[in-house]
Amino acid sequence: MSIAGLRFGHVAFRVSDTERSVRWYGDAFGAKKIYHAEANGERPELMFLEFARGQLIEFFTGGKNMLPSPPDPIGYIHLCLVVDNLDQALEHLAKMNVKPERLSYPIRTATASN
Repeated sequence: MSIAGLRFGHVAFRVSDTERSVRWYGDAFGAKKIYHAEANGERPELMFLEFARGQLIEFFTGGKNMLPSPPDPIGYIHLCLVVDNLDQALEHLAKMNVKPERLSYPIRTATASN
């Protein structure tokens, strides 16, 4: 049984430098900050960036320690973005000193039938 109307909302990350992260995602992907809530009591500062309508990433502030990845971890693995032109996207990211570690899965292109 599926849940009627179910859609993916967003993915959240804790970051150490919010403004740097906002700037980077804006420069790299054109993401725009659409919501910002200051810290309030127990709730930390948070913000949402939108890549395209309804496609969001959330940042929580206050990150301090980079966690090493254990072998065979359970949990977050990657973030997948869909682009119209992969070569152009990789060229843009390379100018920002971002180079994918690997493109191990077959590249798929979207068609009207997908």
